[in-house]
Amino acid sequence: MEKKVNRYASLIRIICYILIPICAIGIVQSMISLLYFANQTQSRQINNYYETDEFIDLYRNSIYNNVQACYFENENNEYDVSISNLHGVEILQEQQHKNIYYRTYLERKNFKFLIIDNKTNTAFTNLELTTKTDSIEKIKNEITGYDYYWNYTDNQINTNISSLSLDDLKYNSKYKEIENEYDCTIYTGIETPLKNYDDYYEYYLLYEIAANAKDTAIINLPLCLSIIFLSIVLITVFAGKKKGEKEIYLNLIDKIPLEIMILFGFIMLGFSFAMISEISNNINVIGFVYIFVLLLFLYILGIISYETFVKRIKTHTLLKNTIIYKAVKFLVKTTKNIFDNLNLAIKIGIILVTFGIINIILVNCDFLGVFILLVIYAFIFKTTFEYVCKVIEIKETAKKIYEGNADIRLKEENYNGVLKELCIYINDIASGLTNAVEEALKSERMKTELITNVSHDIKTPLTSIINYVDLLKKEEMPNEKAKEYLEILDQKSQRLKRLTEDLVEASKASSGNIKLNLEKIDVKELIKQVSGEFEDKLKDKKLDLILSMPEEETTIKADSRYLYRVVENMYSNIVKYALPDSRVYVDIILEKEIVKIELKNISKNKLNISVDELMERFVRGESSRNTEGSGLGLSIAQSLTELQNGKFNIYLDGDLFKVTITFEKN
Repeated sequence: MEKKVNRYASLIRIICYILIPICAIGIVQSMISLLYFANQTQSRQINNYYETDEFIDLYRNSIYNNVQACYFENENNEYDVSISNLHGVEILQEQQHKNIYYRTYLERKNFKFLIIDNKTNTAFTNLELTTKTDSIEKIKNEITGYDYYWNYTDNQINTNISSLSLDDLKYNSKYKEIENEYDCTIYTGIETPLKNYDDYYEYYLLYEIAANAKDTAIINLPLCLSIIFLSIVLITVFAGKKKGEKEIYLNLIDKIPLEIMILFGFIMLGFSFAMISEISNNINVIGFVYIFVLLLFLYILGIISYETFVKRIKTHTLLKNTIIYKAVKFLVKTTKNIFDNLNLAIKIGIILVTFGIINIILVNCDFLGVFILLVIYAFIFKTTFEYVCKVIEIKETAKKIYEGNADIRLKEENYNGVLKELCIYINDIASGLTNAVEEALKSERMKTELITNVSHDIKTPLTSIINYVDLLKKEEMPNEKAKEYLEILDQKSQRLKRLTEDLVEASKASSGNIKLNLEKIDVKELIKQVSGEFEDKLKDKKLDLILSMPEEETTIKADSRYLYRVVENMYSNIVKYALPDSRVYVDIILEKEIVKIELKNISKNKLNISVDELMERFVRGESSRNTEGSGLGLSIAQSLTELQNGKFNIYLDGDLFKVTITFEKN
């Protein structure tokens, strides 16, 4: 199950990486919507952007600021058209035509106005001078044609913008100032759709974001938070998982020291935020693209940082893969190596002198000194105890080697000084014993290799013989004797072919050079299939097959092809060597978590051989050479069973021959 999940680990993480920013955008949008409409005036229903508090306040300030800017007079009561910044309204350009001042402003370009001084009939506007706007009447007609307008004439307000009527403004201080101090006529409007990137357009975008999420914000907010939480959990679980890898997979980034990663992260964060701050001062389409790219970069940086942090924790390398840890470890190791290479007497002398000096210093100190001395005593006791335990461990290992277990080894890296030298000596002795055992097995390996090579060399001429025999069988034979000889030649060549195939398979099975495909197998179905195929052969030998199977499920994990070969070999052995007119018992037995296949038959010849001899290659249970067996069937069956993590056992009781094949239940 874990392997199947690991196969899709990368895909799951990629999906989570995509879901997190999508849900983050949903959370931001939902929060903006909830906060935006919560801060609006609650006494009225808001149906569009032009009814929001932000728009009303902005429009009201635009009227007031532009009236002040355009109505500025100098000491001679003449309009100073050279002033480029009046009351916070920055003028880019100004030109005069027919007593109309055309001013181009840097801010709030979507707001259009015509302000007329009733005393001098002087007009101010931020419309461009064209043939359609070259007179006051034409400018009036242009502005009053807008979808949203606010006009002030003869101390009366004419508007279709909510919250800017006379009733709404009569107590407003800025409106009272315009009414009392300025004798003017005002025509204003908003050019729709909004075009320029000014305050009106920015607040419009904010309203659109909030309005789009208004109806679903309550649902989206917890849903997106849940998805982000689940995604983070999945990323944490599958971080470092990779198809085909059992352990946590570490890449090059995961091996960079932690301090360098943190420093690089802070540098990138500072650079990105500085860039975003600079771009946001003069926002446009290209600026949005730059900000998006920077945010994407920060997100990818965050993903990499989080994953490497999780993988380092999983592999216990978070602190180990730091410059500080490696430096301290190097200093400790160097000091330890110097001390370990000293003579044992010198080391003991240094320890005793040092301990004596510490005792003299601390015993005359106050309570803190005594406490430190007790801690040192505890440390010495712990160190001595560990040293004695290591000595006992070396002794036990030496005893096991003495008793014949030459494969055991001591881990030399766990010891220091004299004990390490002793470990090296003991391991060398164990290696010498192992070499002696390997020499004893060398002749067996040479025998196996010889059989394999000879079998391969025989196959080529044998194939030619079989092919020519087949061709001769198609030809007309001169007499019956020739046909009889040809038939014998065919039988013997086929027998030789089976023998060479058994030799090759026995060699592969004993060396483990077989590729297994372990899968779930129903033992009952396998036995039924093999029994069906041997039904005719068993009847020919007058053998009565008795099958016994439990009703419970009997599934194991094995390679179906090779397990079939094992059972087939046993049935073939029964057909060749079982006593005719006797019963053959095949039982499937369940024992807790074990599935056992048991085959029993009575041998037709006396079994004057031991089990160990019977399991050797080229050995049969009878001395006669009349049967067609190669003496490899049992050896092949045992090797194939053990390769599939099963057990193969033979039991002899007089003429009773019993085989058990055991597997763990799956």
